[in-house]
Amino acid sequence: MSDSDPDSNSVNILGTDYDIATTTSIDLSDKNLTSIPDSISLLVNLQALSLSDNDITDIPDCISSLANLRGLYLSRNQITDIPDAISSLVNLQDLYLDNNDITTIPDAISSLVNLRRLYLHNNDITDIPDAISSLVNLQHLYLDNNHIDDLSLLSSMLIEYANFSNQTPKPEQILYLPPVIV
Repeated sequence: MSDSDPDSNSVNILGTDYDIATTTSIDLSDKNLTSIPDSISLLVNLQALSLSDNDITDIPDCISSLANLRGLYLSRNQITDIPDAISSLVNLQDLYLDNNDITTIPDAISSLVNLRRLYLHNNDITDIPDAISSLVNLQHLYLDNNHIDDLSLLSSMLIEYANFSNQTPKPEQILYLPPVIV
């Protein structure tokens, strides 16, 4: 799947050579991948990684070495868990994990202080952790088509947002929520 020579300045991923020092973006969407190549972790200046529309089942811990990553796009895979290693991605602004099989949001997500867009719709999530309220730069949170019963945390986040910004947020700017269950 991938190959790297320790004496080389490049890494080969799926037949393409990527310069370790200068590669900032990779699109491996729709490549029938079942896992994320470990050699991705060598691309320390990577800012955008797109792996959507594959058959990936988990996010490896090696993802934590991508400290410069600003966008991680893993929509439409078969991912079941978000690993704690995600907490190392402190520069992340976009995290797209929609249309997977995720059941929980880990507390480690609170470390993603620069996160602006979090797409988790069409998963199997049942609870929203308090850690979500630590995401002070969050502008878009999509949680529709999950199994969430308690929306009280999100309600308090909307109230805080309105109080700090001196304006009422438009629902489509901040949250796309599942329908309230009566």
